Amino acid sequence: MKSAVKTIVLLGPAGSFSYQASEWSLFKKHFKKENYKKRFVVSIPQIFRHVSGENTYGLVPICNKIVGDIPVAVRELKKKKWRILARYRMPVNFVLAARMKISFAEIKKVYVAKIAAAQCRKFIRVHLKNTRIISNFASTSLAYKKVVQLKGYSAYSSAAIGSHLGTRLYNLQILADKIQDDRRDWTEFVLFQREEHKPSGKP
Repeated sequence: MKSAVKTIVLLGPAGSFSYQASEWSLFKKHFKKENYKKRFVVSIPQIFRHVSGENTYGLVPICNKIVGDIPVAVRELKKKKWRILARYRMPVNFVLAARMKISFAEIKKVYVAKIAAAQCRKFIRVHLKNTRIISNFASTSLAYKKVVQLKGYSAYSSAAIGSHLGTRLYNLQILADKIQDDRRDWTEFVLFQREEHKPSGKP
């Protein structure tokens, strides 16, 4: 009998570090040869809202070497309704990318997830001190997506901070590599499910 397809709820769109974690060999070992599909959401609270039933899983970042705990995820996972299945500590490497090769001086705006900006403070302070930093994105892939959607002059004077994988998916050029404050940076992800409480029978 064919097994039901599993659904993994995670921060998206494709190209985020959560997406990269879901493509990691250590993560795939958990599901062995089972089929699973990804469902992308745009905030951590949405991950928890969409995890329900035995065939739905959540993949959420909970801690980073540089910035520490991610409060919204840690707080929610402490609730008894969640069951933690696995933890993955994945190395993360940030790049500065744009639609074409441009110098740092030519960059007028940089789009970045708030938590990513916190991991790349030194690079931003030294190389992008006269650049407008827009850090209201929930994931690095949303920042990449913003850059590829820009029109006119902004399209070629803007950049974003994110992953290597994301640059390939969005056809972006890498302007600087390994820009995080700690070259051995990592983020810890948790795979979890909703704890199903079955009604107890009478003694």
